[in-house]
Amino acid sequence: MNKQTEEIKNDSTKTKISNIIPITNYDITQNKYSIEELEKNIDNFDSKTLLHYQKLDAEFCVKHILDLDIDSGSEDSYIFDKCYILHKQKHITEKDFDEAFKKYYKK
Repeated sequence: MNKQTEEIKNDSTKTKISNIIPITNYDITQNKYSIEELEKNIDNFDSKTLLHYQKLDAEFCVKHILDLDIDSGSEDSYIFDKCYILHKQKHITEKDFDEAFKKYYKK
C-alpha cells in the first residue's frame, strides 16, 4: 500500500480512499470509492463516468447526477433523468429513487 491511499474493507469490496491526491475521472474507472470520497471530489468527475463505473446510492444520484433541466438544447449532452440513472444503476429501485427525490427536494 502506498502513502497516497489507504485501503479499507466495505461490504467485502476493497475501497480506496485518497488521502493526498484528489480522485480523478480516470481513477473512478479503475477503482471503487466510497460515497463519502466521491462527494469530496465531485467536481472532478463526469456524470456519465460516475454512473458507469461506480456503485452509487439513490441519494447521491438525486443530489449530484439528476438533471431536472433536460431542455438544455445541446445535442452532445446526456439526459441524466430518472430513467437513465435507474438504467445505469440497476441496484437502485424506483421506490428508493423516489424517496431520495422527495427527501432532497421537499421544499
